[in-house]
Amino acid sequence: MTGKAKRAVKVALSLIAFALLVLTFWLGPVLRAFWKGGFLDPAVTRKYQGTSLENLRALHQAMMLYHDSEERFPESSGWMDAIKNYLKTADLSEEDAMKKLVNPLIRPPSKTVFGYSMNDAMGAKFKGDIKDPSRAILLFDGLKTGWNAHGNPARDEARPPRPGGNRCITVDGRIRVME
Repeated sequence: MTGKAKRAVKVALSLIAFALLVLTFWLGPVLRAFWKGGFLDPAVTRKYQGTSLENLRALHQAMMLYHDSEERFPESSGWMDAIKNYLKTADLSEEDAMKKLVNPLIRPPSKTVFGYSMNDAMGAKFKGDIKDPSRAILLFDGLKTGWNAHGNPARDEARPPRPGGNRCITVDGRIRVME
């Protein structure tokens, strides 16, 4: 091989190495995002197996995210529709995220039975207008089990009590057992 040919090979290899380096920096973050999102490794995606308390906390967090976005809580008649997009996380499928809307204490489980209700008194309210957020019930275990169930927690709670009591979560995120 002549000197010119050797130099041409070195230049070509240098250009290839440089191109690979640029691609690594350019595609690296994209590939990392796919990896973290579970697209490149299905084993990364986890299955959701939440408890009633974990679901109430997740629903409260979704309600707060909605409130931060819209500066008010959703209308109680459409609260599940309003917050469902706030339940998904990067490592959770959309189907598993929807399981957060289902109270696991309800037997037998069903795709049309949910078990959480929103307090009508909190619908479309700005949380700053609520006098006592530590006592104001936002979501509760309800007797109504349909999609977007809502009502008055004093009247619509499940009777007889569920194991461990019928739970609710207040506007400020406190879990309570309803009496």
